[in-house]
Amino acid sequence: MYDFMEYLKEELLSEATGVDKGRVNAGEIAFEDSKGVLWRTVPQSWHYSSRYAKDAPKVSTTKKVGAKATMQKVELPAYSKLTKTVTKWIGDGKSASALGIVTISAKNDEGKQIVFGRYLTKDSEPTSLNNPEFTAIGFPRATKGGSRLVQLTANQLIAGAPTATWPVHGVPSEHFVFNNLNSLKSKILENMTSSGSSSLRNPLVIAETKRFIESMQKSGNAVFNWKKVGHLMNEEDRRKIGIFLVSELGWPFIVWGAGASIGAGFPGLRKLKLFAVPTGSTNAAYDSCLKGESSSGEDVYVYVSSKATLGSAKGARGSAIPKLKTAAAAAQEGAKFNNPFFGAMVPYIKNIGAGSPGAGIIFGFGIREIAKINSSVIPDPVRFWNLIVAITGYEAGHPLPADLAAKKLKKFSSDEIDQAKKGILAVQKKFAGGISLPGIKIKGEIDQNIAQYLQPTQWKKFAQYLPHALCKLITQGLNYNSSDISPPSMWQVTVDNTVFVDTGAVHLTARKLDSNNMKLQFDAGKNPAHDPTRDTSWIGIQPL
Repeated sequence: MYDFMEYLKEELLSEATGVDKGRVNAGEIAFEDSKGVLWRTVPQSWHYSSRYAKDAPKVSTTKKVGAKATMQKVELPAYSKLTKTVTKWIGDGKSASALGIVTISAKNDEGKQIVFGRYLTKDSEPTSLNNPEFTAIGFPRATKGGSRLVQLTANQLIAGAPTATWPVHGVPSEHFVFNNLNSLKSKILENMTSSGSSSLRNPLVIAETKRFIESMQKSGNAVFNWKKVGHLMNEEDRRKIGIFLVSELGWPFIVWGAGASIGAGFPGLRKLKLFAVPTGSTNAAYDSCLKGESSSGEDVYVYVSSKATLGSAKGARGSAIPKLKTAAAAAQEGAKFNNPFFGAMVPYIKNIGAGSPGAGIIFGFGIREIAKINSSVIPDPVRFWNLIVAITGYEAGHPLPADLAAKKLKKFSSDEIDQAKKGILAVQKKFAGGISLPGIKIKGEIDQNIAQYLQPTQWKKFAQYLPHALCKLITQGLNYNSSDISPPSMWQVTVDNTVFVDTGAVHLTARKLDSNNMKLQFDAGKNPAHDPTRDTSWIGIQPL
């Protein structure tokens, strides 16, 4: 039987790393064109070239005798050669201002080939290209196993709907808003018709979705007819439809339409007024909400977290960063936090600015507040992280290609590298002496991988595991009390996705998430796609 865990790994990788160089060269990236044809990357087909040689002089390119000389740099032959191979350009880079180029090749099952090209505005090789740039030219991502819906979200099926903004947890949050079920149904079907996925825009799938939605709305006892349309999708995509169509967008058709109970005690709202979905999908810890009138006659919002029971997996971990940013933005000056550890994090979350928010939070807070290293030893925590990547040759648990690691290291002066080593030794000394988590003043649990490398001679190995060690300490502190991050009142609607895929039946349940069971559980995840034992350096949350 198909292992859905493999699907989750694939989905997480595609979302996190984009069109990654290593996976392109391994032939593990695929795209779908407008006709539903799969194009898989050709192994070892990632090619990069700078436009000019380093410190290349300008020469005259004027051919007309007596004319004013036009001086410009001469392009490298490799660059010129690559530009001539491209058949599809992605991105908004311009040839006139380009400083480099990346090309990748993909073939379909008939052996036809496409060469994608991307002009670069920097004279350095990227580690990946952005997924949306391929989608923009009609080649959305698919999995190597053939899933067309790998990056689909419920929001894509309701995009273009009217929006409204209201405060959630004190933060202005924009939502797609539907004032009746017919408008929700129409928008879903409209976006399916124009979808870049051949599976979704297939007339048979659209017709069955329409019948299925209307059945939920009328009786609450809907069955999706897989006999008609199941052959048009693989199992990955059937499960994906169960996630977004049923648990995320289907439940209001039952509650608002049929009025059927989907779980003991789900609020019996009167005079329902709207269904809404956060436009960013991660404004807080909920996925959608209903507005109605309470039994006392007051207007209330009922926030709902959707979830699919997947049998072999609990679901992909959601990113913690947007939720932390939302909670931090809601914090008022002088606010009293339920978790003093999160209170200590807030300034670092609020002031991360541009760049990598994850690195800004993990290293800014981790170096200054957990390791207690001041700016005289480590002037810039994010640059310190970049130095660690360059020195160790590892990023987020992945060994970098040797040539890329060498290029990263060349960007830093010998003085910066020496200073970084001093910083690593200072952090190592703090870890060896024991860590106390700020605010809550409890002993930090040192990651077992880094605990092996607490001697000064082991500084390089220590640095390799430092990002993940900081993540584990941060998740320990957040899990001490996560009530600052969770909305004050919420419900969870769960679909049994295994039953839905097997029979098409909708089995929805609902439960109220109160102060005892609605707290988010943070974790520092593993990266199983390359090595099931290797840890990564990111913070995630377990689904509610």
